[in-house]
Amino acid sequence: MGRSLQRLDSLAKPDSFNDQKTASQVANSEVSSTDLATFGEALLSQIKRIIHGDDAGNWNDDIMTVLSAPASLKALLTYTTQGVIDVSVKCLATDSVGELMHINGDLVGDDWDVTKADCFNESKMPVSGILISKDTSTSGIMRRSGIVNLYAGLDITKHYFVGSAGTLVNPAPIAPPAGYAVVQRIGLPLNASALYLTGEVGPLFKLVN
Repeated sequence: MGRSLQRLDSLAKPDSFNDQKTASQVANSEVSSTDLATFGEALLSQIKRIIHGDDAGNWNDDIMTVLSAPASLKALLTYTTQGVIDVSVKCLATDSVGELMHINGDLVGDDWDVTKADCFNESKMPVSGILISKDTSTSGIMRRSGIVNLYAGLDITKHYFVGSAGTLVNPAPIAPPAGYAVVQRIGLPLNASALYLTGEVGPLFKLVN
């Protein structure tokens, strides 16, 4: 049986790249691939799945752009060591980055349903995290714990509490006439712009007037 040889520096690039192989096709690529180009398509598909999972996308899409966040191994290690927990959420178009959020219901697909926390509305307490980014008008990322650098004028000598309509306030809210206020302290200011969330809920106090 004859054998044909080709120099490595002469290998042709495929006319098109197929990076949409399924997980099972990728898994079986070592056995099923008949040439280097087919095996290369499986590798590209694996990279695409690392970036996008089962969602549509391409192997050469920038990971940081897709995730709207650092995505290197170094960044992931930093997130882990700093106790950062981020979750995807469904929110309202009127919700803004930096606001305090309350988990309002069950998962919507893979996203938590959230609403603005409100110290004068017991059904919107306690705070579950801070909205740190929005992908669309009604979806985004909420930080459950870790450092949030979204503020200005924080005083490290003061405690901050949940206010009305998702706000961060100092001093603690006061119950209005014939009403109540749910008091919850939020995180620890590290400097004028950074707030450290511990991820713990409470303690909560209900002040009745």
